[in-house]
Amino acid sequence: MDDKTILDFATRKRMPIFIEELDPVIEEETKLGLFENRMYIPTYGKRNGYVPSAGEPDVDKVKKIILDITRKEVLLVQKTL
Repeated sequence: MDDKTILDFATRKRMPIFIEELDPVIEEETKLGLFENRMYIPTYGKRNGYVPSAGEPDVDKVKKIILDITRKEVLLVQKTL
């Protein structure tokens, strides 16, 4: 992917969640693009432990991943208020 596509995607999302079946290729490309452009946008995926690195991501697992991440975000926002 080119940097423009990566940055356009990431900057339009509040909390990008990367759920990839095999290696976290898109997650890594996005993080690299953000880093190289000095942008800090929290991302969630295999690299930081929010998405399991083993096993197939079926619908129930994906729902749980999204629910866990959004709950964490709500708690962080509540703490800052």
